[in-house]
Amino acid sequence: AAEADLLLHVVDASDAAMADQLAVTREVLRELVPADQSSLLVLNKIDRVDEAGRAALAERYPGAVQLSAKAVTDVAALRREMSKLPAPQ
Repeated sequence: AAEADLLLHVVDASDAAMADQLAVTREVLRELVPADQSSLLVLNKIDRVDEAGRAALAERYPGAVQLSAKAVTDVAALRREMSKLPAPQ
């Protein structure tokens, strides 16, 4: 992870324990990954989350990409977001 050009942190948005899992992973990554490394939070399985849940996730995790890996348009949106990140140096 420390040598990656881009870190995609993919989590199951429909999992009730998602916030706890995300917090643990972020803590571990803080120890391993440089602070300036490009990263993107991806909230997968968004098709299993209702509209109110999606809005709450957007508010809690601004900048995260909400997607269903089953949806071609969502995967295309992820690619667009990845292309906006700074190029590795």
